[in-house]
Amino acid sequence: MKKSLAVLALFAVAGVALAQSAGESPGPRRAHGDLFAERDGNKDGRISLAEWQQGEQARQKAMFERIDADRDGLVTREEIQKQRGQRHERMRAQRDQRRDRMEKLRELDKDGDHALSRTEIGDRLPKLAENFERLDGNRDGKLTREEIRAGRSKMRGEPAGK
Repeated sequence: MKKSLAVLALFAVAGVALAQSAGESPGPRRAHGDLFAERDGNKDGRISLAEWQQGEQARQKAMFERIDADRDGLVTREEIQKQRGQRHERMRAQRDQRRDRMEKLRELDKDGDHALSRTEIGDRLPKLAENFERLDGNRDGKLTREEIRAGRSKMRGEPAGK
């Protein structure tokens, strides 16, 4: 069971590289610093209650405008249901894409050692192959889940281990 979970985790993390090599975005993620910068209106390095509320108001306005499909300034139950259905459909499509990427990564791990060698990656994941040396922290010629995760976190500006 632990072995299966380790394989799935490796492939889930490496899926970002597969998505990037396919030209897809790994999804909307905002680094924590960006939220702070957005809310710190006067750029003094601190967020006042008024700045926080202005940020929330802007976020709520954007959400309202996304739901208000006919742009009449009013939201109907049907518009909310339609937007909810669209969101569920996007989530379903993303889940399917992740599942497909994980399957492709499982196929790449020819020797079943839960790590990807340069040979296994080949030219199927150009971004991962391009960054192989940088990601291979222990220089063993294989990328583990942890090495790929650390590289992904570093590229996103997150602390390692996220």
